[in-house]
This record gives sequence, structure tokens and C-alpha cells, in this order.
Amino acid sequence: MKEQERKMKEQEQRLQEQEQRLQEQEQQLQQQQQQIEQLKQLNERIIQQQKQLQQQPQQERARSLSVEERITWATFTPPHPPTEEQILEYELHQELEEEEEKGNEKEKGGKKPKTKKKKTKKKKT
Repeated sequence: MKEQERKMKEQEQRLQEQEQRLQEQEQQLQQQQQQIEQLKQLNERIIQQQKQLQQQPQQERARSLSVEERITWATFTPPHPPTEEQILEYELHQELEEEEEKGNEKEKGGKKPKTKKKKTKKKKT
């Protein structure tokens, strides 16, 4: 009889330990589910912010940044290379200036005129 009682108590104790472990596991599972939900919400907010940023023009984006961010943005944003059209326009302008200088040299007996070269502005694309 005592042996049966002892076995019953041991079995009951094991059962209680199992229930306690099960409760701890359920609690951990709930915490993990909450973390997953929080991460999903954070991810969704990030996606929304990225969509908004993609819709803003780059210059507007630069204006909305703090001074430190603007410096970083300007430092790490590579300049756009000139387009084929801009390169051709620049070369044509250079050729015209050279021809004009040669014409002026002939008129003045070989002396170079003291005129300032006009600076050309590159068009932004």
C-alpha cells in the first residue's frame, strides 16, 4: 500500500513538472509570437517608408534630410555622368571657339585676343 502511494506521489510530481514545463513552453511560444508580430509590423512600416522615399524626387529627399545626413548623402551619391548629347554639345562648342580664335588671330596679325572664354553649363538630366 505504501509502495503504491509512493509511486502515485512520484507520478503526480512528474505530472506537475511536465505541466510546469508545458506552461513555460507555452509562455515562450507566446513571447515568440509577439516578437514575430512586432517584427512584421516593423517590416511593414519599413516597406511603406521605402515606397514613400521612392516616390519622392531625389532633391526633395535631400531637402528633408538633416545637415549631417545631407553631407553624407552628397558625399556618397555619385555625380551623374554627362549624357551623350551634353558631350557632343560641349565638343561642338569647343570647336566653334577654336575656329573663332583662329579667325581672330588672322585678323589681328597673329596676336591672340584677350577675350575670356565663355563657360558652358551642363544641362541636368
